[in-house]
Amino acid sequence: MGELASELVRLGRSIEEADDLPPLPAPPAWTESKQRHREALKKLALGQKLSRGQSWQQTMW
Repeated sequence: MGELASELVRLGRSIEEADDLPPLPAPPAWTESKQRHREALKKLALGQKLSRGQSWQQTMW
């Protein structure tokens, strides 16, 4: 059993040291228009009316 545990530890170390891992994806960047659109959709989902100046446009993302 001890030999199996030491092999697993060695395997884990070799995996951690591998450099072939892809980089993490960048976090999404919200532009101002996307943020306004998202907030308008949230308000509609909550049953709130949109205020003047806000309009909801159905777009395909």
